[in-house]
Amino acid sequence: MTSNSSFQDFGEAIFELEHSEEMKEALLQGKELGSFTKKVGNDVKKELNFTIQDYVLEEKNLKQVNQQIESCEGMLETMAQLLNGFQHDLGNVSVEIDELQRASISMNQSLKNRKQLTGELDQFIKQIVLDPQFIVDLCEGDINESWQKLLRILNRKIQACEFLSTQPHTQNTFSIKYMSSILEKLKWKAICRVREFLLYRVLSLRKPKTNVQIIQQSVLIKYKHSSQFLVEFAPKYALEIKNVYVETLNAIFLHYIKAYSTSLSKLQIDIATKYDLIGMQDSSFSQIRRKTFGGGNSGVFSLTVSDGKTERSSLLDNLQEAPAIVPHIAQEKGQKYPYEFLFRSLNHMFLDTVSSEYLFSREFFEGLDPSLIIHGIFANIIVFLISELELYLSNCYDVLGLYIMMTVNYHNRMKMKKRRITHLHSYLERVDSLICDRFKVVFQMNVDSVKQTLASSLSATDTRPHYITRRYTEFVASLSILYIQYPTDHEDLVKTQLEQLRNYMENLIAKLGLALPKKQRTVFLISNYDLITSILEEKRIHPAELNSFKGLHSTAVKLFVEEELMTYYEPFIQFIKHSESETNPNLAIMERLAKDFSSSFRSVIEQMSSDVINYFSNFRTGTEILSQVLTQLAMYYSRFEEVIKRSFKNANELRKDIVSISTLKFEIQKRIQHYSL
Repeated sequence: MTSNSSFQDFGEAIFELEHSEEMKEALLQGKELGSFTKKVGNDVKKELNFTIQDYVLEEKNLKQVNQQIESCEGMLETMAQLLNGFQHDLGNVSVEIDELQRASISMNQSLKNRKQLTGELDQFIKQIVLDPQFIVDLCEGDINESWQKLLRILNRKIQACEFLSTQPHTQNTFSIKYMSSILEKLKWKAICRVREFLLYRVLSLRKPKTNVQIIQQSVLIKYKHSSQFLVEFAPKYALEIKNVYVETLNAIFLHYIKAYSTSLSKLQIDIATKYDLIGMQDSSFSQIRRKTFGGGNSGVFSLTVSDGKTERSSLLDNLQEAPAIVPHIAQEKGQKYPYEFLFRSLNHMFLDTVSSEYLFSREFFEGLDPSLIIHGIFANIIVFLISELELYLSNCYDVLGLYIMMTVNYHNRMKMKKRRITHLHSYLERVDSLICDRFKVVFQMNVDSVKQTLASSLSATDTRPHYITRRYTEFVASLSILYIQYPTDHEDLVKTQLEQLRNYMENLIAKLGLALPKKQRTVFLISNYDLITSILEEKRIHPAELNSFKGLHSTAVKLFVEEELMTYYEPFIQFIKHSESETNPNLAIMERLAKDFSSSFRSVIEQMSSDVINYFSNFRTGTEILSQVLTQLAMYYSRFEEVIKRSFKNANELRKDIVSISTLKFEIQKRIQHYSL
């Protein structure tokens, strides 16, 4: 320690010497180092003497410092002894703390084990112990809503006891074996009471004038836990209750449906018979039918019933929300309905009954297959409904009614699909198949009736629209409204059938007019085509039939225009057609025709106007055709003037003696305006 200090002081002295200004000056001035060393040595001695004198002067103070240091060392030694003692005592305390900690952990574990044991024992006791009053109430108390709570408690006790009997630490205990026997007896006591109670409740539904659905929702549904208890612990008795319930509901609902169907049948209006077909010729029988349905049997094919109050398509406007028909109220009001209204009401009631029963059975008989319950209740009813429908369809000839029924059944299928009730899928598909097949048959009967008339000797007697055309028009308009405004999955079928019927009707209309003179035949065609197109346009529907007959109407009108003009101006028109292709037409004939036209055109226009208006019963149609006739006349005369210009070098001389095109157009416009007012 001292050696290191000396070396350090020596090093510092050398460092100071190296940086001493005097040393640097001596070296720079070339002084001798010996004298310089002596001088330095004398200086050091002086400094040493001064230092010794300072120490001598401070002797007393140094002694006091020394004494204080020795006193402090003693105190520090005492403190060290005390701290060593404290350290020893703390070591002993740490050992004791460790021991106490281990004891605390042990006690905590013991307490935890005891609490766990207490909790498990408490839970065990709660799961299996029965209150004596509970046993009395379960065995002797009235079966009501409060009693259902006892049944649920018993169910939980049984399940808990069964679970504990499978656990290794409880399965062989005396308490479990004892309580299992007690709970078994209580279970069978409850089963017997529930069975008797539910049988009584179900059989009470057989009382006359019992509203089954109200009893289901206000009474039976409150005891669904009793039914579920039987399903879980006594499936045999649950099936017994279910079978009695199915038998009871089957008889009740079948009676209701039959009674409702019978009551509805008294409200039915007969719409059509096998003689009410589009192509059926008038006879003594159809004359009787006309008294009911209007002239020419057309009412059979109209959406308005003969009473004038019932619009058949109105049934489809409010199909989902409209209530079912109440027969006795309808009878009091004297109301009658086509069969499709009765069909909708009967099926509406049936579907709602099935839906309500499905929801109730699924909840009340939870654990049993609701499909079997629904099938058991409604199987006979479905057979009855199908047989009634088949009976009606076998004598049904109402095409419109059949389509409305198909639409109703389509919406019924969509409604049950939306409700996610698939149990009536086969029934609704069967209904759809039956109605669709009958629709095809009856529609084909109408087509065949047109074919038979086409092959007969029937012909038109005047130029007015034929009664068969009137029937066809109303039928197409009505059916088009139905399938366009109320689409179903049978739209393609209807379009195909209508196309087939349209082809035969086009041929029939053409054939009916063959017995008439040429011009009258054309007028007959126009009148029939105009009736069809005007009614379809009036209904604001545009089926394929409209475009087809519009084309035929346009062709017939063009033919009539030519025929009407040829009646009065045949030489004039023939000359124009030949002269346009000739280079040197006969000028004399041309001049004569021009003067004849000029002298007579006003009277001819007046006569043609009178003829056209008289030909057509529809004034609007007559006016439109007259306009086309006169317009075509103006076009012919314009072509005639072109021939004159080409043939005469000085056409102005001739023009002085003939009418001008502007004058002709003025007269034509005046005549058209006269009939347009």
